[in-house]
Amino acid sequence: MKKPIICAVWTLLLTGSIIFVNCSNPLESSDLAGTDPVPSIDTLFSIDTLHTIDTLTQIDTLTIIDTITIIEPGIGESQIVCGRISTTQKDLVWMFRNPEGTYNLEFTALTDRDKPAQELALDIDGQEFLWNPGENPELITELILSQNAVFRITTNKPPSLGHAIDICLSITAH
Repeated sequence: MKKPIICAVWTLLLTGSIIFVNCSNPLESSDLAGTDPVPSIDTLFSIDTLHTIDTLTQIDTLTIIDTITIIEPGIGESQIVCGRISTTQKDLVWMFRNPEGTYNLEFTALTDRDKPAQELALDIDGQEFLWNPGENPELITELILSQNAVFRITTNKPPSLGHAIDICLSITAH
């Protein structure tokens, strides 16, 4: 019988002290000019649950085609143009404003990794070439190009898969 009475007294004392503390608001004050009182917040919300999502899904829907117009170098002069094939840029298209003639083409490439060995497909004015820059970082050829030749470079196999290839072309007219 004594236990329920003691619990009731403690409950009344705690409830009374909570009511007394809530009625007095020591944080309420006004500024020196006597304007509106400063509001106070006496309730603290604490969130102790952290949600972590550890799955990231990235959908690659961005396709960029790099098109560069190359102006014809004079005889004996060279023109250098560079580009990068990567996951977001699947191919390079270089348009060459030239008269018909013989040109020395020097391709150089730098791959992020040699494994897997990526093979490039070069379409130079309708002529097809396969080139593995991991085995040989340079491809030098002399071709007869028709007027306004177009160069298209793509990865043949395997696709870039995050490993970029930097490619430069030096063109010299004969």
